[in-house]
Amino acid sequence: MKINKYIGFIFFSLLFVGLTSCSDEGDEITSYELDRVLAPFKIEYVLNDVVNLTLKWKDLESADSYIVELYTDSLEFLEENFVAMDEVLTNQFEYTLKGTTQYSARIKAVSTTNNDSKWNGIAFKTSFKSVFLDFKKGDITETSLRFRFPPGTDATSIVLKSGKDEIRREVTAEEITNGAILFTDLKSNVTYFATLFDGDKKIGEISETTIMEGTIKVKPSDDLKALLEAANEGDAFLLDEGVYLDGEVVTISTSVTIMGKRAAEPTIQAQFELDNEAGANTPTVVFKLLKLDGKAMTTDNAVRIISKTGNFGDIVLESVEVKDYNKALIGVNDLVGTINSIKIEDCIISNIMTNGSEAIDVRKAYVEKLTINNSTFANVAPARSFIRMDDSSGSFESGLNSTVEVTNNTFYKVNDKHDSKGFFYVRFKTNSNTFKNNLMVESNGIFSKESKTSEIVCGDNNYFNAPNYMAGGAVPEAKIDSASPKTENPEFEDVENGNFKVGNGMVKSGDPRWLN
Repeated sequence: MKINKYIGFIFFSLLFVGLTSCSDEGDEITSYELDRVLAPFKIEYVLNDVVNLTLKWKDLESADSYIVELYTDSLEFLEENFVAMDEVLTNQFEYTLKGTTQYSARIKAVSTTNNDSKWNGIAFKTSFKSVFLDFKKGDITETSLRFRFPPGTDATSIVLKSGKDEIRREVTAEEITNGAILFTDLKSNVTYFATLFDGDKKIGEISETTIMEGTIKVKPSDDLKALLEAANEGDAFLLDEGVYLDGEVVTISTSVTIMGKRAAEPTIQAQFELDNEAGANTPTVVFKLLKLDGKAMTTDNAVRIISKTGNFGDIVLESVEVKDYNKALIGVNDLVGTINSIKIEDCIISNIMTNGSEAIDVRKAYVEKLTINNSTFANVAPARSFIRMDDSSGSFESGLNSTVEVTNNTFYKVNDKHDSKGFFYVRFKTNSNTFKNNLMVESNGIFSKESKTSEIVCGDNNYFNAPNYMAGGAVPEAKIDSASPKTENPEFEDVENGNFKVGNGMVKSGDPRWLN
């Protein structure tokens, strides 16, 4: 459409020049009257939250209003594809679309003193937008899952998969009216993937894990500290909603799972200390669907390994909120042993002050793999390194590599004053580090100046007011992201209240929960 407009402009200009040059000197042209209003131009579109359309165009002084028509095609404007029509008094139009759909919009200017303009149009396509809503309290049990969507949604069938198992059935009229589909007789502690369809078109996609069967049920009135410290290998504790402990230290020396329920997450005010001094096993500790609260920084560490010897399995924080700790998120100061993995997934972590510590602080142990994914960090390690892994390779067999993968995260005021050691203070003799699809905002920190930190594999990152992670930053010799990073302002919705929803549709990096 722009090409046609510009060709028309050039033709009109040449015609005007020709008319002027062929006229007598006395026939001066002082005005040029058009028989219609100019067509709207400079049409732009923005899609917020995938399906919320905003159309804008150049406002015309000669227009009293504008007619906007919306179609599900690509600049064909066929009657059978008509969606909506509206007359607007400003140069802006808003409409909520469907996901994964091709659209066209056309606009004309209207005047009370002249003929309507010709149409001008634009085409665009929405990406996938799941109609599934968040789970509510009671939607997830050991053997059932209830999936929710807006009542009245056009849906025809649903598929539930887990591994090779598949359940496929039609959606009933009652389920559409209620906006909920319940599956029963499921297996415990199994992740199921649900896909909702309208005919052949996918309209919803979500996954969730049923509660582990045989869990030890715990209420706020129970002595959680005593239960955990007396736990048997492999015990799983399912906590009811409420507040547990009061800034106490809980010592765990066996493999346990501590979990809450979706939409009813319990709060634990404690420091967890992991002990395997005797080396009798390799404890794995899983925190899931919980809130860990350091009581306004009166508690030092969220999780800390206190053993000097022995090996550990996995330390997992999954769908956990952690806030207000004075020192570390995970501290490992004295252990000369192996940790199989540290995994942080789908978490929101804020106000980890790292006084005398780093956020993830490993001084002597060997961590085979650290992964941080789909999480948000705000005001974490304000004047210290985010990840520390010291070189203790002389205490272990040769050939070991420590792997760090940081992907799909939002960082706000993280490592924001530390331009010496940096985000990756990784000095284990052999290490590999990845930083991809992350959003870093408001930080004067750097990646690393350590010669022992391997070059950081970057890609698809966005840095806003965080110049030192890129070329041209103010810190000499610092490792940088040279993989064409972006610098878009994410336009967070309300950071003061922990809402990092991205308002700028050009930003596609960061924690997926906040993205359009």
